[in-house]
Amino acid sequence: MMKSTKIKYEMTIALSEEDDCYLVGFPDFLGQKWRTNGDIYEIAASCRLG
Repeated sequence: MMKSTKIKYEMTIALSEEDDCYLVGFPDFLGQKWRTNGDIYEIAASCRLG
């Protein structure tokens, strides 16, 4: 049976008053400052890459 490996990435979350949401970025993904967003911090922080 194959063992599942979880890869961890550093996450940056910033409030965008202009967009009225929290922006989520992953510094390891060069060329993309923001990957996703959420209306509230908890939603933004729970995002999954995939």
